[in-house]
Amino acid sequence: MPSSPDKPFTQSHSVSAIADWINGRVEGDAHLLISGVSSLAQASSSELSFFSNRRYHSDFLATKAGAIIVSENEVVPSDFTVIRCEDPYVGFAAVVQRLYPKAVKSASIHPMAVIDDTATIGEGVHIEPFVYVAEGVHIGNQTWIESGARIGAHAQLGVGCHIKANAVVGEACILGSEVILQPGAVVGADGFGFAGDSEKLHKIPQVGRVRIGDGVELGAHTCVDRPVFGETIVHSGVKTDNFVQVGHSAEIGAHSLLVAYSGVAGSTYIGPRSILAAKAAVLGHLTLGASVHVGAGAVVHRNVDSDTQVSGYPAIEHREWLRQSAILKRLPEMKSAIDRLSGKGHSQLNLLPHRYPFIFLDKVVTLNSPTDGHAVKCLSRSEPYFQGHFPDRPIFPGVLQIEAMAQLSGSVALGRKLKDGEIVMLAAVDRVRFHRAAVPGDQLIITCELVRQLKDMYIYDAQINCSGKLVSAARITVAHQIIEKTTLE
Repeated sequence: MPSSPDKPFTQSHSVSAIADWINGRVEGDAHLLISGVSSLAQASSSELSFFSNRRYHSDFLATKAGAIIVSENEVVPSDFTVIRCEDPYVGFAAVVQRLYPKAVKSASIHPMAVIDDTATIGEGVHIEPFVYVAEGVHIGNQTWIESGARIGAHAQLGVGCHIKANAVVGEACILGSEVILQPGAVVGADGFGFAGDSEKLHKIPQVGRVRIGDGVELGAHTCVDRPVFGETIVHSGVKTDNFVQVGHSAEIGAHSLLVAYSGVAGSTYIGPRSILAAKAAVLGHLTLGASVHVGAGAVVHRNVDSDTQVSGYPAIEHREWLRQSAILKRLPEMKSAIDRLSGKGHSQLNLLPHRYPFIFLDKVVTLNSPTDGHAVKCLSRSEPYFQGHFPDRPIFPGVLQIEAMAQLSGSVALGRKLKDGEIVMLAAVDRVRFHRAAVPGDQLIITCELVRQLKDMYIYDAQINCSGKLVSAARITVAHQIIEKTTLE
């Protein structure tokens, strides 16, 4: 089994020796012996840690670690022993690799492994029980294949690969050197290809292959699918987390990172040194340039230029997404403000006691209580009064036009939601004139303007217009009263 940071070193190392491994510079006790590694919060005085993320600054200041790897310009307490280097995270990784080297397995093939006679097995290969190696396979030197793994016909594995338990390398697929497949990873499953007709979906045979470059690591249960023809390519140095999907004919550029649950659809190209954060998705037939960073949960639906960071659903430039996210938090208050300006917050259901079918305003557009306002009424042939009011030539009844002007005037007079016992009533109608007919399909603009206020009585000049032409006008008087509620028996 490989060494583990949970186990003590077989040999302690001085801080100065560790610094030499990473071209670091020691400040403090260079002769201190280090016997383990741990996090800032848990490290003891004989253990090494590192600090690179500002989120852990409080842990850094309180740590009991014997030595800490830090950046060249990090400000540290005077009593700390530190190793300064260009990148503390990369430096710490190099130290851990040196202290806990990869286990080297002795060359052996377990008798319970099934190896086809035509397979070529290199030197120093270790094959555990219940491995299946099909015909024509080539396995490079120093490769380790764990129990339950399957290597399909004519597949090729380079030098120093590590195929962990239950991983699969499909037929004719090619793995470079030092490739790691974590448990359950699948290279070369059929791509998702079907052609449908009116009866059913027809499977399209996927006869291409997958090519994996040197130094690639595929996380547990990651799948890289084979295409109909040609190759799906994962270039050298790519690392994926668990549960990552790479679709058929996709190409992943060198040294890219694909975090858990991210996915790349078929025939998409991801440029080198790109990052797909957790649950990021890239749709098919797209091109992402080099060093693209796709944020967590983002869905990329179009091509992305190199050196671009995108976030959101659908994915947009990250800074624009941040601006939109900030606005999103303010939507409730913005909606309230818009409602106040548009009159949406002053619906007839709130301002007046009327209910369908006796509401003759579709929307109060502006309401400046108690001075003026305007509303809209769209006349539809389905309005119930058209069925009996001149059915052969339906027109909007004049008395209902007066009621519409009165409803707007009452809304403007009070300007707020009615309280229990409150009511705004039509008190008088004067100077009524009808200038033209209003018919189904017309959009009526109703307006009112305060002429005079006498205590709880409000007098308005009201008009109804359609397409810029006057339909009717009246002087409307409404009164605000407190009355007892009654119900229809």
